[in-house]
Amino acid sequence: MSSASSTWPATSPLVTTSTLLSSRAEISSTSPAVTTSPLLFSSLGPFTTQTSQTSFPHLSTTAHFETSATPQSSLGHFTVNFTITNLPYTSDLENPDSAKFRATQRVMNMLLDRLLKESSIGPVFQRCETTDLRYGSCSNTRVDAVCAYSKEPSAAPLDRVGLYHQVSNKTRGITQLGPYSLDKDSLYVNGDQSSSLGLFCSPTPALPQCCPLPSSSS
Repeated sequence: MSSASSTWPATSPLVTTSTLLSSRAEISSTSPAVTTSPLLFSSLGPFTTQTSQTSFPHLSTTAHFETSATPQSSLGHFTVNFTITNLPYTSDLENPDSAKFRATQRVMNMLLDRLLKESSIGPVFQRCETTDLRYGSCSNTRVDAVCAYSKEPSAAPLDRVGLYHQVSNKTRGITQLGPYSLDKDSLYVNGDQSSSLGLFCSPTPALPQCCPLPSSSS
């Protein structure tokens, strides 16, 4: 049996011993904290590989990100509510796990995102999430959504009146959102409707009409 200290024959073309060079490799770097260990050359068959070990003692395994001196913005939220008149409410829309609810929710989120990104709140707007589809008057579908925007500590409060005007204009007077027809008296922005925002007042609230009133006989 050969001893443990025996070596491969010198004529073997496959494996040769590794040689540690005594010289150190010099690195052109401006950082004094970066050091490199001696280069190692080893042979494996006809191929020669070169390896080095570089250490960065000033770096840790966990990344830390420093924020600027300015106060960090937070998320502000507001609600948008309206009624769709050409989407009859069904039991599928009552179930948030149903395919119809999820499909309607995706489309509604996309339409609201597109609309608000083009408004004055667009630069700080983040997203809208449809939270509920409810039974509305005349078997229509009521939409509840919560929208988020970046809010600086020193920023002015949300301009509900201006935002209401813009949503109204971009939905053709609260009548159309994408393929959906809207009840023009159903829009609420952050819990307020047009009358409470001072846009117009009516002595008596208008009652929803599901069907045309019968004409009076002559």
